[in-house]
Amino acid sequence: MICSPPDIFPDNLPPPFYTSEIAKFFAEHPSSYLCTPKSPFRSTGYSVSKRGNSRRTFSVIHPVIAHDLAEFLQLRGQELDALFQVPQPSLSIPKHTPDGRRAIEIASHGELEAARLDRLSGCRFVAKTDISRFYHSIYTHSVPWAFHGKEKAKSDRKYDSTDVYFNRLDFILRQSQDGQTIGIPVGPDASRYIAELVSTAIDRRFAVFCGRDRLHSPR
Repeated sequence: MICSPPDIFPDNLPPPFYTSEIAKFFAEHPSSYLCTPKSPFRSTGYSVSKRGNSRRTFSVIHPVIAHDLAEFLQLRGQELDALFQVPQPSLSIPKHTPDGRRAIEIASHGELEAARLDRLSGCRFVAKTDISRFYHSIYTHSVPWAFHGKEKAKSDRKYDSTDVYFNRLDFILRQSQDGQTIGIPVGPDASRYIAELVSTAIDRRFAVFCGRDRLHSPR
């Protein structure tokens, strides 16, 4: 799988917490999607300190949700990878790293800062923005909108649609938080793909607004 069960935990969770037995179970009992409309789950919050004496909340998701996220990425990961290969300035494109520390990795903060200096140091003016609580504020219905387009996604809202198949990902995300539509899990590797999909859609809309085919600044 692209996102294996051992990487369902946030990477800053203490070592005593592990999921090797869950991974072994799913490997020995392969199956399709496990979520049903009658079985919503709730993630467990995990708070850690960050710079500036503030804290950040991560998510420990139910194994069934982890399985279904991995199942979806296994089926649709190549389509997402192809979408992310379209020329764009993003440095957060997730990469499958079977031999890495995590199954899915993105550019480090150090790489991001180096790219900013390289690309923006010659600019006279720089516009900078930040999305507060990005993962926590993503509207789950915007996930199929980002891939299929808003009109097409709204015309077919079935969670098991074969045409608007990213509805399934929307459904899994909602089932991970008791049916709520606001926010995606913070910490699991699969969320990096979801965040990049939404961010790519934002970049494209912004480029159209600016009257340009592509942007040149990193994010």
